[in-house]
Amino acid sequence: MTSMSETTMSEQARSGDSRDVTPSRRSFLRRSTVVGAAVPGILAAMAGTSHADKPGRRPPPLQPLPNLFGGENQRIFFEILQDEEDHITALSGLSDDFLTLVRPTFKNLLAATPQQFVQMAANIENGGVGSYLQGLNAISEGGHHDYFLTAAGITAVEAQHTGFLNALLDQPIAPSALANQLQPGIATPIPPQAIVQAVSGFIDNLNGYRDFFAVPYKTDFAQGDDANDQHIINFSLVLEFLEVEFYRSNIQRFFNLL
Repeated sequence: MTSMSETTMSEQARSGDSRDVTPSRRSFLRRSTVVGAAVPGILAAMAGTSHADKPGRRPPPLQPLPNLFGGENQRIFFEILQDEEDHITALSGLSDDFLTLVRPTFKNLLAATPQQFVQMAANIENGGVGSYLQGLNAISEGGHHDYFLTAAGITAVEAQHTGFLNALLDQPIAPSALANQLQPGIATPIPPQAIVQAVSGFIDNLNGYRDFFAVPYKTDFAQGDDANDQHIINFSLVLEFLEVEFYRSNIQRFFNLL
């Protein structure tokens, strides 16, 4: 919060009115022939700063966040946090390395305002959907039985998160699908090196997940073997850890309940 006069999300939730405010050196993913125009914008938004963070610019005026029912936003953000924690549990059960790795740490995840919190959440979740779509495309044929349904289920939940967040911001609920001129209505995958570039400013220490930066820049993007599947899982775990830390720190700040 930037001033004592700002109405926080927790205050709005209590007010009773209608507004609330997570390899092999082979390919990680197969290159998609469908690249939506929204992908660069999503990545830029994930990596960028808000107007409030830029020197010489005033932040945009705060507007109450829409809320269909009293306290709804608070409940849904806690639900999203629980989903992300459950995703770590699910992926850790598939990772051969999880018990030997140290949890990554992150930085620059705390938003200045409720609006910035929601915009950052939407950017991260939209990017996460694109990342999981690429991961689904690269899971080996032999790994489908072990990995595919879990990854697909997580992708669906991440997409449901984005629908809520995008609507809360009065933005298109499926921006990459809307911008996809080759296959209208189809969300577009995002290559792993683009995800790394977008989130690198949030990473403090990868600890045991150093292979997160070992995505292939010069190799092909064909499906791999089980070692490659494990790379996908550990790559996704870093993004999930990031999401959990992001939601926990911002829910604590704006709802003061953690």
